[in-house]
Amino acid sequence: MNTRSETMTLEQIFSKGSDEYTNGNLIAAENLFRQVLQQCPDHPAVHFYLAQVLLAGGDYIQGWQEMAWRFKVKAGDNRQFNVPLWAGQPLMGKTVLVHAEQGFGDNIQFVRYVSLLMDQGAQVIVGCKSGLKRLFSSLPGSPRIIEPGDQVAAFDYHVPLMSLPELFKTTVETVPDNVPYLTAEPELVKVWAEKLGQGDGFKIGICWSGNPDYPMNPVRSSGFKPFERLMDLPGLRFYGMQLGDVRKQADSRPESVDYHDLADDLMDGSDAFVVDAAVMANLDLVISSDTAVPHLAGALGCPVWCVLSHFADWRWLKNRDDSPWYPSMRLFRQPEPDDWQSVFDDVRLALQEKMSGL
Repeated sequence: MNTRSETMTLEQIFSKGSDEYTNGNLIAAENLFRQVLQQCPDHPAVHFYLAQVLLAGGDYIQGWQEMAWRFKVKAGDNRQFNVPLWAGQPLMGKTVLVHAEQGFGDNIQFVRYVSLLMDQGAQVIVGCKSGLKRLFSSLPGSPRIIEPGDQVAAFDYHVPLMSLPELFKTTVETVPDNVPYLTAEPELVKVWAEKLGQGDGFKIGICWSGNPDYPMNPVRSSGFKPFERLMDLPGLRFYGMQLGDVRKQADSRPESVDYHDLADDLMDGSDAFVVDAAVMANLDLVISSDTAVPHLAGALGCPVWCVLSHFADWRWLKNRDDSPWYPSMRLFRQPEPDDWQSVFDDVRLALQEKMSGL
């Protein structure tokens, strides 16, 4: 980018590519991003967007390579340590620190790779986000789990969590299928079995909004209102798993709806996800927007339906109603931007079919 006019021209191409990606036109977006990279081969933001386009289209090999540019746009954990970065070296007898990146959902989705490191003979220390330590203690093989503030034992290598798919050369066909890889605590499951009761009704946990500070949250989150489309179906009991002020959206529901707000019980400090897991173990189904909730349900192997915006995150791929990451998950997608009605019409029909088969 040498002149102002050239810069503006490339910025316009980049902007057009971003629009094409948002509209789901992956081939057009990829072509435009590559056009920019021909003249600006080291542009971090373009590489980062290209990574998402490739991953959404199922090109995991190139996509993971491009995703390494996330560190240049401060979208990843690029902490430095006085030990080497793990890049595939032999691990027998070695200790590896896996440090968490990005949001709760990312942590839950990619922590499955810890078992692959252990399969190579490594001792693994998992550095997780605050709030996940107790949940991750259920990981197979009992790796050591630490969170910010904990003492860290000596280790031989370190690796960012979301670099592991590239290092293990993950494709859509080879996504680690060791699901479930997280487990609800048995005693807490019993507690919630008593709280939720064993009475009649198909128990559905619902969540309709993610982190309000995430810029794309208004796009990816359905809000509560579309869920009302489901609530006149007979034989259903709904349990609100929504936290934060947005939980108050459910106050406008019809009085006849069999709805129970669990937020006060779920806001249990650092153990919130452990309580979520115990609740999910006692539900028949979880229905949620793209938040950490469907990731947790999928990692537990619980039946979960995820409702997605037209501009869905790259991890849900394109034009699929299933996920290679979570065998127990079903995806419902907007056919057009902002069209939550069609999504929940499809969910309603699927619920009717499920109930008719019980």
